[in-house]
Amino acid sequence: MKKVMLLLAVLTGLLVMRGGSVLAQGTTTGSQNIGIVTLNEQNGSGENGSATLSQGNGQLTITIEVDNGTSTPQPAHIHNGTCANLDPTPLYPLNPVVNGKSVTTLSNVTLGDLMGGTYAINVHKSAAEARVYVACGDLTNMARAGGTNPGAVGGGGGPVGMPATGTPFDATLPLLLITLALGFVFTGVKLARRAR
Repeated sequence: MKKVMLLLAVLTGLLVMRGGSVLAQGTTTGSQNIGIVTLNEQNGSGENGSATLSQGNGQLTITIEVDNGTSTPQPAHIHNGTCANLDPTPLYPLNPVVNGKSVTTLSNVTLGDLMGGTYAINVHKSAAEARVYVACGDLTNMARAGGTNPGAVGGGGGPVGMPATGTPFDATLPLLLITLALGFVFTGVKLARRAR
């Protein structure tokens, strides 16, 4: 009987350790320091792409890549709000997108700050036509979807509120059920010993 109890204790420990490693996964894709946001076209621009947010050495690097970008610099910003309800005043200016690419380094904000609030990254048609948005992605959805924004735009761009996909497996319920089952086994063993 002691061998059975020892075996159950070892199995429980292994399951808890495995469950802990599953539960320790962050809200980012593949790394605690990287998030990816899908940028969806707006106003028929054809400029779909992504923004990769990478935290390191006390700085946040934001890399924007969109298809069909122009050689004319296109202003880009992080705004308060969502693509569907954007505060028009930029919160953090980003380097303009030129030929579909932009890289900006910010030292006054972290990935955690952006994932913990309600923000969006948007790209404008040009400095002269700044009121025309050509691409947008919600950072809020990035946090909810395990680090990758599945895409959500408003105002003529694409799908709104797509479900999160590819989120990490949550082992909380299976671990709870296994622990409960093991508790019943241990109780049964104790009652069987008393009945002898």
